[in-house]
Amino acid sequence: MLTNPVQSVDQGRRRLLQTSGALALAGLPAWGAAAPTVPAAPAAPLARLVLAGPPAIVSAPLIHMAETQALAGVAERVEFTPWRDPDQLRAVDRHA
Repeated sequence: MLTNPVQSVDQGRRRLLQTSGALALAGLPAWGAAAPTVPAAPAAPLARLVLAGPPAIVSAPLIHMAETQALAGVAERVEFTPWRDPDQLRAVDRHA
């Protein structure tokens, strides 16, 4: 009796997915067995935080965070600086 090659491939794929799913689940810790986390001590706020992005609409959230001082718990002063060009990303300004 000849077997249908499509059916054979489907069965092999199904067996592979079942096995890989079982192995993935076996690697997960039990839901209740996670170790308790100790909250870290809050770090002192930075004196200055500079957010930078392209002069385009994609930077609107960064600009909004800087204008509304949404990151006041992270830094005392938050500024937004638009990029001049993409090459600015490649350069690291360590003197700022």
